[in-house]
Amino acid sequence: MDFSTVNGPVSQVDADVLVLFVGEDAGPVASLTNEDGELAGLIAAAREGEGFKGSAFQYEWIFPAPGKSRRVLLVGTGKQESFDLRHLRQVAAASIRQARGKGAKSVCLVLSSVLGIEANRAVEVAVDGAVTGLFEPDLYKENREKTTVEKVLIWQPGGAGDAQGAIERGEAVGTAVNFGRWLAEEPSNIMTPPRASDEAEKMARENGIECEIMDEDALRAAGMNSLVSVADGSQWPPRVVILRLSSGGETPTLGLVGKGVTFDTGGISIKPAQDKHYMK
Repeated sequence: MDFSTVNGPVSQVDADVLVLFVGEDAGPVASLTNEDGELAGLIAAAREGEGFKGSAFQYEWIFPAPGKSRRVLLVGTGKQESFDLRHLRQVAAASIRQARGKGAKSVCLVLSSVLGIEANRAVEVAVDGAVTGLFEPDLYKENREKTTVEKVLIWQPGGAGDAQGAIERGEAVGTAVNFGRWLAEEPSNIMTPPRASDEAEKMARENGIECEIMDEDALRAAGMNSLVSVADGSQWPPRVVILRLSSGGETPTLGLVGKGVTFDTGGISIKPAQDKHYMK
């Protein structure tokens, strides 16, 4: 996806879908001006009706839309007091999925109506949500979604500042999250320990991260015998991947530990049979 920022009258943004975030307790959408009068009237009509109240993850489509966009999507954000970065990421992801469902190639997220969040931080989180929101977990499903959004515009009011750095951070975070999800979603007969370690090494090389891979001999030498003994039940040898990234400054060391395991059949007699196919 290509990301960029726009400003000016909201109704003059040229996109397949224009997304406006509206809360339960918010007044008129803050980003609309006198030049967006027709759009403001349609939003007010939607809010005054019995359907759209701005509840969290409530959607209302306006079609045909006034101005240059083909459709307008109102997305409920719930009560302002409970709206934060996590909710913004979620509604951004949900908005992109909704737009993709309409076959949209371009989407504009209007962020100035997201009150209480610093402008460029909101851009970063919205981009992160857009990237992760389009991830399809059903990798081998025959009728999985094939269309995708190609361009995302982030609407900001004039003078909001250069958001390019925020866009780049959001893309980096979202791409990294999707990489981890892909590793987990691949079936275990494909994403074996050697394959997973190879993918991690490739990722590290592309991003300038130090990577150390411990094979079976190294694990035995390190005394990781419990891990090795469990792996003895598989045809695939175990791997431990260590990634190191130095900030170059006097900052505290942060360590994250995770594990990837093939479906363990231990205790199979006490696992509910009807849910077993969900386990990987």
